[in-house]
Amino acid sequence: MTARTRLIKASLELKRLVFSSLPWGLRVAHLLHQVRFASDASVFGQSIYGLFLLYGVDGMPTPPMVPKSTKDINKLHGYGREFGQKAFNFALRLFKADSMRVERAQETLSLAFMKLFSDSTLEGKFKGRPLAYAENYVYSAVKSEAISLMRKEKLRAHSDVEDLVNEPASWENLGDMIPRAEQEALLKELERAVNPETFPDIVGYFQLLLEGHNTEEIAREKLLPSLQHRDMSQQGLRRYEGVIKKVLERHFGV
Repeated sequence: MTARTRLIKASLELKRLVFSSLPWGLRVAHLLHQVRFASDASVFGQSIYGLFLLYGVDGMPTPPMVPKSTKDINKLHGYGREFGQKAFNFALRLFKADSMRVERAQETLSLAFMKLFSDSTLEGKFKGRPLAYAENYVYSAVKSEAISLMRKEKLRAHSDVEDLVNEPASWENLGDMIPRAEQEALLKELERAVNPETFPDIVGYFQLLLEGHNTEEIAREKLLPSLQHRDMSQQGLRRYEGVIKKVLERHFGV
């Protein structure tokens, strides 16, 4: 084992140790940020309109059902899709000079959703307020996240997961999206989502993301067993980020 290999191994072990000591919700936030959770316009719109229903916004279009919790939002079946597309187009306009504006807009929607979902004061702000007020509040959140992302890209700084949450209460809210008790069922869903001959390490990939690693690091250091025997680029591995995101969205309905 070379000195570099030993150093990398020690660094990874330290990272796992430190990350495992963080609040569960913060670890979940890292995972959701990595897979760009709720970055698709339709998912974003359905998720946000679901929160509006939960938080008592007035003037909502008639929904197919009224969710009792965030886990019921998946039953809304396209509800809020038009608003999601408007929010995405709004984000696109903010990045009009960026060659990667589609990816930036998607990341912005994901970050805005997580910020809103983790805001424990949001129900008090929305309850009894008209739909136009709630939608404008979301547009403001999207704009704020876009500006923050532009600033970080300009400084060439990676978006810190700590920026997603401001208070310990927020960590608990995000942790509710992947309760520890439901992980076993989620892992089985992940196993069924891919051909094991094509990619046998989907569960290990998910767990590494929960441990604080990112896709670039996993690909570069070949942290999955299958990567020891074959080359896979960061871009290739990112395809399976999409698999994880879709399973999460399907499982938790947001």
